[in-house]
Amino acid sequence: MTDSPIVRPAEKIVGELITLEKNVATFKEAERRFALIDANREHLLPWMAWFANIKTPEDTYDYLKSCEDRWAKGSGFAYGIIENATDMFVGGCVLMDVSFENKTALRGSWLAKSARGKGYAQEAGVLMEAQCDKMGIQRISTFVETGNIASIRNMEKSGYTLEGTLRNDKWCDIRKTFCDMRIYAKVKER
Repeated sequence: MTDSPIVRPAEKIVGELITLEKNVATFKEAERRFALIDANREHLLPWMAWFANIKTPEDTYDYLKSCEDRWAKGSGFAYGIIENATDMFVGGCVLMDVSFENKTALRGSWLAKSARGKGYAQEAGVLMEAQCDKMGIQRISTFVETGNIASIRNMEKSGYTLEGTLRNDKWCDIRKTFCDMRIYAKVKER
């Protein structure tokens, strides 16, 4: 096993519709993020089980702190999604399980209900992929629950290939059953 250098992405990435800003752990930011998470809990909880663990602004602060720790280690890079037209926080995206040795990363994102259907998720993906190119990442993958039609459409529109379905892959506490997960990937040709 060789040590591969850690190349971090930009802390602020400006797109046409949105800006990605590195997650920073401050109590003011935690309160802002918690307010959006709490307002969108019903909309997001079916697809984002981790939302159940975010019950207070303090929980949000702890999450933001863990994002800073992963950024420092080079194992994950999390961003807030800011709507350019309003300068409002509308969601989040992350590159996680980053392996510079294997040149792989796992991506994820979420948006407030009011931000859906505006092209923000697709643009966030494009902006993150550009950072992956700069970091030498050759494979980006993501897991999408089979019932999450909006995310499935986004992956397909964004050129990700469905590699398979993991049956009964995770417990869905909301529905009290196991859920199937699709795995999508985008791989650079050699």
